[in-house]
Amino acid sequence: MAGYAEDLGNILSDLREVTIVFGATTVKGVLDSPDELLLESGQSAAIGKHIAVTYESSALSSLVVGSSITVDAVPYTVRERLKIGDGKLTRILCKVP
Repeated sequence: MAGYAEDLGNILSDLREVTIVFGATTVKGVLDSPDELLLESGQSAAIGKHIAVTYESSALSSLVVGSSITVDAVPYTVRERLKIGDGKLTRILCKVP
């Protein structure tokens, strides 16, 4: 699939691009932070926000659960690290440290 890797950069730049910093490495990614219904009971509900960032897997191959990162200068801790599809993209779920 020639050109696939080059196209990833173009695809990511068309979305909500953010800067991810992990140690001395800085890469671009896509932020997704939707409100989500976390708990519902009768007429009461708890709504929260999940912070997820998607990036090219090869850019941060040493990133692991528990790593400290910043996303557009906001500090987070990696809660989960999930490969997407063929593994060329990774989605990390973040929490406030």
